[in-house]
Amino acid sequence: MRITEIDLQCEDIIWFGIDKNNYVFECTSAGCGNVPESVCKSKENTKLLESFFLNNLNEEEKNKLPELSIALSQKGIFCYDIYSENERLYSKISTPEFPLEFNKLPENIKKIIEKNKFDIDVVHDEIIDIKHAY
Repeated sequence: MRITEIDLQCEDIIWFGIDKNNYVFECTSAGCGNVPESVCKSKENTKLLESFFLNNLNEEEKNKLPELSIALSQKGIFCYDIYSENERLYSKISTPEFPLEFNKLPENIKKIIEKNKFDIDVVHDEIIDIKHAY
């Protein structure tokens, strides 16, 4: 099932991608951020990635942004949230000490997340611009 434009307005979508250096990153849409077509194509795949990366997090870590970004960065994931000056951009809010690379992921996760590859560099890009599906 597809993530619709209405879904994006009503839900805080947590989505995952890989950058041009094959590092994993996460974006939190906050109901207004750009969500790419590759993510919107499949609500099931988006939820599967979310379940995989949020596995073993407690409810507080899942439901509060600072705790979520800290927990994900401890897993090696770069985290982005809506940029306060322009909600169509994302601003980096946490950086892992040891970045998680695409090649370290299980095959079933690779098959999904490889569709979410972007020409960005999460090590250096503090603000990223992702083309919106709608």
